[in-house]
Amino acid sequence: MRNSKGQFMKGNTEGNRFIKGKKYIMGDSQRQAIINGKLKKGKNGIIKDKRGYILIYSPYHPFAHNNYVYEHRLIMERSLKRFLKPSEEIHHINGIKDDNRTENLKVLSKSEHQTIHQEIKREERKAI
Repeated sequence: MRNSKGQFMKGNTEGNRFIKGKKYIMGDSQRQAIINGKLKKGKNGIIKDKRGYILIYSPYHPFAHNNYVYEHRLIMERSLKRFLKPSEEIHHINGIKDDNRTENLKVLSKSEHQTIHQEIKREERKAI
């Protein structure tokens, strides 16, 4: 198998993603490392964005932005045993953005996710 530069990679690459010669394995649990005190909150661990979503420091994740990935995406990837496509979005069923239990998350297309949130807004307007 070849990497993005066309060079052959050593070892078993099936199921793993290589970035700059290093392997990112989906089963890694940065959150557990933080709980055990191996990683610190903030730059090296967990942060919360302005909208209330939790981000996990994952520098070798193929879809990391500024070395962070949304925790709900990591949890669904681990549950599905595959990386999520950029076109897939995660819906928090109960609407709580930091409730990232597997049973509270649902993978949707962008259009399906938008339809659900439009329906929620309609229901909120009717209630007022």
